[in-house]
Amino acid sequence: MGKFAREIQLTLITRPSLEKHFYRKSAFADGREYTFLDHLKMIGINAELEKTFLLTESEQIDTEQQLNDILDTQLQLKQKSWKAGVILTKLDERTMGVMFDERDLQRQGFAVCVRCHQVNTKEGLQDFMQTMLHEFLHTLNLRHNMGSLSIMGYPDQYQGGSREYYKKFNRHLTIYEHLHICHAPEDDIIPGGTPFSGGDVEVHNYARELSYFAGKKCICRDMRPMCSIL
Repeated sequence: MGKFAREIQLTLITRPSLEKHFYRKSAFADGREYTFLDHLKMIGINAELEKTFLLTESEQIDTEQQLNDILDTQLQLKQKSWKAGVILTKLDERTMGVMFDERDLQRQGFAVCVRCHQVNTKEGLQDFMQTMLHEFLHTLNLRHNMGSLSIMGYPDQYQGGSREYYKKFNRHLTIYEHLHICHAPEDDIIPGGTPFSGGDVEVHNYARELSYFAGKKCICRDMRPMCSIL
């Protein structure tokens, strides 16, 4: 295994007025500012922006059906592949982000609502970036991990709330979430593979790998200092 556990190509779909937010930088507990793509590299995923589709400012993408229609029109993903769509939109004021693609070939797209995040504040930008990472990892079949410091947790459900979460949060994943990214069967992780189920929930499937890789040179071992073993 090389420097990265997985490589994936992304397509950004958004309005011209929202495009800049994809390139915003945010820092977590270590104080180092990174873009969304750079944060992914820090957890072993090399994601590259393959192309961008700019919609008109008036084009409606406010419902799940419209999200799916836009994804189908712009990406035309007819089979599983290491590709996924990122939609930055406004949605409604209650939806922060969603891995909306739960139809035939699932997990090929996610959307983040810019309106819900106060992206002009430090805290709002952190929340926006955490949501981007969280929804992206749903496309790789990671489930929610409530109450934890994991990317897959909800900051407001951490003990002490969002303020305490962001004091400690530094792109954490559990060792089992890392094992899923590194060693899950391809169909269980590749966008368009098996339906969304939260592949890392099958912890017993990785018990042997966890023991084996504990003494091996592997990206899981390299990433271990960042793991939150919960």
